[in-house]
Amino acid sequence: MNIVRISSFITHSSLKEIGNKILDSFSGIIEEFEVSHHDSFVLDHIDACLLTMILEEEYGGHALGITDADLQTKDEFYKSIFGGKNSKNSIAVVSTKQLSPTRIESDEDYNLFISRTTKVSLHEVGHNLGLTDHPKYKQAKDGTLCLMSRGEFNKFGIDGYIKAVIDGRGFNFCEECKKFLKMVY
Repeated sequence: MNIVRISSFITHSSLKEIGNKILDSFSGIIEEFEVSHHDSFVLDHIDACLLTMILEEEYGGHALGITDADLQTKDEFYKSIFGGKNSKNSIAVVSTKQLSPTRIESDEDYNLFISRTTKVSLHEVGHNLGLTDHPKYKQAKDGTLCLMSRGEFNKFGIDGYIKAVIDGRGFNFCEECKKFLKMVY
């Protein structure tokens, strides 16, 4: 699997940390990852589908793009997204734009940023492997929300959603997701 940094200030070591969490969460399915940097113009926003097509052309296979640009969609309700997966290929993308605390002034702030980015990344890689969203809140064995829990975005707004759903997710899947992955892979 390729993890591709796209004009992001996230560090190489943090990308490796995210990659190691992906290996842990998809043990026996994803066995290795490579970290790459995609040179591009610094963008404030980009169409999520377009970005997945660019990454498909350049990297192919399973890839996860992480960018600080806002990912936009043509969807009327969700004009921008935290992460997305193109159903026509095996490419997922994550935007860190709204996942970061207002300011990163301490290790705690940066760790929160990496935790959120990792959880959204795991969710999108789950989609790459065939998992679907849980529209309701489903718990993993450790009591945190399953990584595939989506919840109701319009109930919370962006900041509330990040705190209630993304921060509420752990780094594990529920039994239903584990069963699906075991059956398919």
